[in-house]
Amino acid sequence: MLIRLFFLLASLSSAIEEKLWKWWYQKLSSAYKKNDWRFMNYGYAPINEQSMLIFKNEVDQENRLFIQLYQHTLLGIDLKGKEVLEVGSGRGGGADYVARYLAPSSIIGVDFAKNAIDLCNQFYHVPNLSFVEGNAEQLPFENDRFDVIFNVESSHCYGDMNAFMAEVSRVLKPGGIFAWADLRTQKIMEKEDAIFMNSSLELLSKENITQNVLQALDLISNRKKEAIQKRVSYFWQSLFFEFAGVRNSKIYRGFQEGKMVYWCYRFQKPKQ
Repeated sequence: MLIRLFFLLASLSSAIEEKLWKWWYQKLSSAYKKNDWRFMNYGYAPINEQSMLIFKNEVDQENRLFIQLYQHTLLGIDLKGKEVLEVGSGRGGGADYVARYLAPSSIIGVDFAKNAIDLCNQFYHVPNLSFVEGNAEQLPFENDRFDVIFNVESSHCYGDMNAFMAEVSRVLKPGGIFAWADLRTQKIMEKEDAIFMNSSLELLSKENITQNVLQALDLISNRKKEAIQKRVSYFWQSLFFEFAGVRNSKIYRGFQEGKMVYWCYRFQKPKQ
């Protein structure tokens, strides 16, 4: 279903596309309000090696695959003492991890789903962490504000990637870093790459991490199924299995068959 949804949304106008995604994430936020669901990404697992991450508590250890996607996206980027922005913060788990482990002076999570922002402000009480409602294509911040911006598994919801990249460039300080990770159909990813290359930001690196994401989906599949069966009414379970990318779902098979890909890019804003 999700693969068909990606193709369907790509054929709609940007305004309709964004409204549909916003409606879906608002529904997700209002449907389950407990703080044991903090991450909405597909996760990242190293291939043929052990993760070197050390976690502070059992909750973080349980969420290690999701945290590892943030860790890998931000690999090699020094956040200590920096002003940081996460665009598309969802249920806040990634921003919370960054605030507690990577020591930024401040981190703001921005998301277009008001229900998600309300949940984050209830869940997290970390001194250097805050959440605000906002649109990725019209970020509610002044020019040259942030040292680092990251965007993890969120931009597939946006109607206009050119506008998003322009906004990232506008609010990023000269010399600042932007890190991006997300999934696309193979065909759409070719168009996105052209958008990235034509932006005002300089490419530092790009990496296909599809196999790492697929490995994470394998490792977490049973846990996701059990959680959905426990928390979601039977009528909606098949939809949630697809959304979660459990083993043998269409999105999972899409990664296996090469119809879907997952990429990680890092950029720098030119110094003035």
